[in-house]
Amino acid sequence: MFSSEGPIPPLDPGATFRTYLIRNARHALRQIREPLTFERLSTILQALDFALAYPQAWPEARALFAALAPLMAYRNLHAVWLDMLNQGLTQAQQHGDSEGEIMLHFYLGDFLRRMDRGEEAQHHLQRALHMATDLGLRVWRVRAANRLAMLWRRQRRWSEAENLLREVETWLKEGDMPWEEGYACLTWGALHFDQRRWQDALQALQCSVARWNAISDHRMKARALMNLAPVLRRLGRAEEAEKYLRDAIEALASEGDSVALGVAYLNLGVTLSDHLNRPEEALLCYRQAERIFRAFGDDLHLNMVITDIGRAYFDLKRWPEAIRTLQQAVARWDVHGDLSRRINAQAALIAALYEIGKREEAWRMLTKVRADAKRLPPAHRVAREDALAQVEAMMKRREGHARSSENSVVSSA
Repeated sequence: MFSSEGPIPPLDPGATFRTYLIRNARHALRQIREPLTFERLSTILQALDFALAYPQAWPEARALFAALAPLMAYRNLHAVWLDMLNQGLTQAQQHGDSEGEIMLHFYLGDFLRRMDRGEEAQHHLQRALHMATDLGLRVWRVRAANRLAMLWRRQRRWSEAENLLREVETWLKEGDMPWEEGYACLTWGALHFDQRRWQDALQALQCSVARWNAISDHRMKARALMNLAPVLRRLGRAEEAEKYLRDAIEALASEGDSVALGVAYLNLGVTLSDHLNRPEEALLCYRQAERIFRAFGDDLHLNMVITDIGRAYFDLKRWPEAIRTLQQAVARWDVHGDLSRRINAQAALIAALYEIGKREEAWRMLTKVRADAKRLPPAHRVAREDALAQVEAMMKRREGHARSSENSVVSSA
């Protein structure tokens, strides 16, 4: 076929479609900004999905991963996002893109860490760390080491976490990385908190607040403020903890609902209920947290807040609601396979059952739960056995008072 300007080139549908995919991916990249609405996110993920299907679009897919991954930690799209991250990792390996492979290992490890899938998270983070070290990529080495240290801290591998953090501190001296300095301080704070070194934890967490405040990262600053609260509570500064938590909620709420916002409401509820004797206000905070965790499908935090709602009902002496809610919490922790937290909920349930006169049932449950507690690792067993001992002491105290009252009646007769 000819035109006045010469032969018309034959139509190549494949090339046309690839051009469309690349342009679509580049357009999606420009859409990644906060607040990231569900509609916009759906469009971006669709563009990424199409880009991953064509090897020629790998540079655009890689750029989408780099821009989108930091925001996906706050989204309830675990299965979809994990599948895409794994696809991206395969693509990076096929293209021989070593830095892209490090990036995908890092984001897979960090996302799995947040999902409490420790072994898988460790595999990816260690792979990212080793590759980054071999290639001399300092930024990725620091980032992977920071997250691996936080993972080991959660697994109570304290000495390994501390040794790795000391290496991170050395690497950070090589250049300006205030964001990662803030994360290292956060991890030190969490470690010291676990070790009950309250002043050291306070100092480290204040460091993280200062670093993130300096670079105007309001989300991470809010996270550091949230972590300050339990330290301050243990130092007897509950009013200060309340202030920091309300500051965190204000900052997080301006960006819309997120799991982090739910955790802030949860922590504020604990502060109000357990330390400031304001269970009615605490219940309102717990309800906000419950709504958010249900919306995001976050079962771990949902189980936690359901337990705390039951405890708030207990403090308010709303016995039927307390028992019903705590029974729900026990069942949920059983399904989750978390014996320690199940026993924590059962301790409150036993006390509630005793309060409404179901004393024999309460004593039977206490005996059974005490036997279960012996199966816990030492670090968890001590705290749970202490809680059960407090419940037993309350029950014996009440029975002692009852016997004293009966004797008084007999004497006066």
